[in-house]
Amino acid sequence: MLLPRPSAFPLPPIPATLAVAAAAWWIMAGGLSLAGLTPLVGAAALALAMRHLLIQLDAPQPDRATALVFLLPCVLLGPYDSIWGAACVMALAAALGRHHPAMLVWFGLAVGLDLQAAFLAPFFVALIINRRLPLKLWLIAPAVAAETMLVGWHPSDLATLYRMGIEQPLSFNAPNLWTIAQALPLGVPLLGLAIAAAIGTSAAYIASFSARRLGDRTLMNAALLASLVSAGLLPGMHANAFFLADILALALALVWRDTASWTIAILIQAGSVLAWLGALSDVPALAMMGGVAMLVATFRLGRALLKPAANDNPHLMRAIT
Repeated sequence: MLLPRPSAFPLPPIPATLAVAAAAWWIMAGGLSLAGLTPLVGAAALALAMRHLLIQLDAPQPDRATALVFLLPCVLLGPYDSIWGAACVMALAAALGRHHPAMLVWFGLAVGLDLQAAFLAPFFVALIINRRLPLKLWLIAPAVAAETMLVGWHPSDLATLYRMGIEQPLSFNAPNLWTIAQALPLGVPLLGLAIAAAIGTSAAYIASFSARRLGDRTLMNAALLASLVSAGLLPGMHANAFFLADILALALALVWRDTASWTIAILIQAGSVLAWLGALSDVPALAMMGGVAMLVATFRLGRALLKPAANDNPHLMRAIT
């Protein structure tokens, strides 16, 4: 006898989401003197969001798989990233269910909590164009992000981020291309190249995925690719830049359960761990090794998504979506 499929809890309405945004950021800012609880609250929120996403994707044994979230190196080493990561996961779950207003609220919340969530911006822009959403919905994410920032951000925070980013080294032990490039004796400034590469690649990504059929598998793999490309090409990144890629890669490996997905997930986890080890031990070579792992993972995922056979063979197209 088949067991009933566990039900996914419904997405909360917009007013409730905004209330959670304000409360979460206030706690993170120390307004309630509960900052010590923030890592636990964040990990729990991320686990619940992952459970919801796995149920949306019909993953086997979603409750057991969710427990792996608490063992992820990125969650253990970067606990304050879990809250905005949970909001991103919920935005993707809403995208799967075509709950577009809720999707944009969750994404705006994530960006308001941490600007790293904007790594998914090319994905959501492509999806909005692909699904021809009305223009009135486009403003939801910026409005929610602005409201969330007003609750917990201060102008000095943004100035600090700028100084720590593009005014200083091109990469802060992030496992990306620029960690490798800045260690080479090239003798040329790379900041302009890094910004141009990030903008150009994002534009090409949006153009490609805004015009393609996006089934569940293609949609989720495209989201993972967006997080990898953004963190891999933007300057001023830190060791935790691939936090979102870490959790999405694990989720997709648990859902698809094939060799390709597990290989990509392992490469991404290894890249992040090496970057953290390089940052903690002040050994840049470890971050460079992590960058190689991330580049290989990005190449493998991008090749699988963009190869011509995916468009030419309808049977293969149905299989990968």
